Amino acid sequence: MTDVISKAVNKGIIIIILVLLILVLIFAFLLKTSQSQEVIITTDKTEYGLNEVLTITVKNNLTDSICLSPCSLGLLEKKNGQWEIYDYEECKKPDECLERIEPKQAKSFEFDIYATEPGLHRMVLPSCINCQLGDDFREDERFYSNEFTISR
Repeated sequence: MTDVISKAVNKGIIIIILVLLILVLIFAFLLKTSQSQEVIITTDKTEYGLNEVLTITVKNNLTDSICLSPCSLGLLEKKNGQWEIYDYEECKKPDECLERIEPKQAKSFEFDIYATEPGLHRMVLPSCINCQLGDDFREDERFYSNEFTISR
């Protein structure tokens, strides 16, 4: 009888350990997901026509500042089965940090939509974490906007 009780207790302990392990893994995944989205990029609309102005707002919820380069600001990706970045000309401006967004601050930027194809898009924002204005730009992290449609 004590053998049966002992086996039942051991099974119960194993089940409790497995449940706790699963909960820890879920918590770690959720924490990582929330940290990677601490810079939020939103567009002013979800649908645009060609030659319209697209406005994005970048909200920095990090504890560090982020810096942006004019060469990386305004990059678009289009969904063709998977996300593909547009093939841009080489940037003629200095690739340095010219825009800085402090922690808990937001900035808006406007872009003309031209030379794009109709379809589902999103903005890509390569960012330099804790860089100073005028520093050479280095991409530490990449953030993405919500999806939006460009139509003719």
